[in-house]
Amino acid sequence: MRQLGSKLGVMSAVVLLMMVTLNVAGQAADAPLAKSGTGTIHSAFKGNGTTTEIGKNRMYWTGAYWGLSFNDEGKGFLHQMAWHCPAITDIHNGMMTTKGACTLTDAEGDKVYGDWTGKGTVGGEFAGNLTMSDGTGKFTGIQGGWDFHCWGVGTDAQLYCRQTYNYKLP
Repeated sequence: MRQLGSKLGVMSAVVLLMMVTLNVAGQAADAPLAKSGTGTIHSAFKGNGTTTEIGKNRMYWTGAYWGLSFNDEGKGFLHQMAWHCPAITDIHNGMMTTKGACTLTDAEGDKVYGDWTGKGTVGGEFAGNLTMSDGTGKFTGIQGGWDFHCWGVGTDAQLYCRQTYNYKLP
C-alpha cells in the first residue's frame, strides 16, 4: 500500500507540473504582439568583466551584463526576456560612460537587437537609452527603444533597472 501511495504522489506531481507548463506556454501564446506600443518594465542584471587602470583616476571596464526583464503589466512586450549585453565603460574621476549592444531573447527564441549608451556616477544612478536595430521571428524589423535608470545592489556588480519603452513593427 505504501508503494502505491508513493507512485500516486509521483504521478500527481508529474501531472501538476505538466498542467503548470501548459498553462505558462498557453499564456505566452495567447495574445499576439501588437504592431506598436509603449509601456514600462523592470529588470535585474549581473555584470561580469575586467577593470583595467589606464591612468590617474581613469579605468576601463570591459565585460557583459546578463539579466531578465518583466513587463509591469505581467505580459506583453519585453516580458520574461533574457538579456545579454556586452559593454565597455570609461571610468574617469568617478563618472562612468558606457556603450554596448544587447541581444534580448524571449521564451520562443525570438530576439531583439539594440545598441545602448549610459552615464552615471560610480555608486550612484546610471541612466541612458537603447535603440533597437532589428530582431528575429515576431520581432523582425522592429524599431524603437527605451530609456533606463539603474541602481547598484550589493557589491557584486548587480543592478536593478526601470525602463520606459516604445516600439513599432512593420
